[in-house]
Amino acid sequence: MKTYQKILIAAFLSLIFLMPYKTDAIGIFTPFGGKILTWSPVAPGCAPFTTAVCVATLGTICPTVEELIIAPPKGGTFGILRVDGMTIPGLTTIYEKYLYQTPAITVLGKSINICNMCDNLSGIPGIGSITDVVCDIPAVSDIVDTLCDFVGSACPVGNLIYKMGTSGVPSL
Repeated sequence: MKTYQKILIAAFLSLIFLMPYKTDAIGIFTPFGGKILTWSPVAPGCAPFTTAVCVATLGTICPTVEELIIAPPKGGTFGILRVDGMTIPGLTTIYEKYLYQTPAITVLGKSINICNMCDNLSGIPGIGSITDVVCDIPAVSDIVDTLCDFVGSACPVGNLIYKMGTSGVPSL
């Protein structure tokens, strides 16, 4: 991956994080819920992506992706994206955030798949016209495709937590 591609990936991720809140009603978010099975401060499959972004930006943007595995009924593997240790305002909101690392805590929330966001937003009045313009730029679609191909299914960057709340009490 060339340096300019890495920089474009970082720029595109910034665009995603600055999307307006009203997209919440559109359906680009997927609900999830269940008990925490495991939490890892660094998703092992994301190391190539996070290292590439950090190197490409000369250390000014160093992302990490936490990995959260949630049991059914609506579980899966989810990521919490942080840049320089902080969540990105507008992208991630975690309520009772000090508890989500604890196994057996019940969580509910919504996640967003950035790998298919352009497809989901295309054609929606108001927002669709903006994203059609952005997503039709070959560099943007190349960045998204490269990012999603680069990290594959080993990194939960395609299933990032948008909003999440916890029960506050572990239940066995």
